[in-house]
Amino acid sequence: MCNYTQLGGQVGLDDKTASRYVGVFEQMYVLKRTTTADGDYRLMS
Repeated sequence: MCNYTQLGGQVGLDDKTASRYVGVFEQMYVLKRTTTADGDYRLMS
């Protein structure tokens, strides 16, 4: 599961900024958000 609060905390960003960055990285094809069987999101690089 992708927890933007935890992800952002690890790099010094708030959860909203971390979520936006993940979106930008997806558009740049650096990351890919995938859905698991239970509906959670995982990040793949």
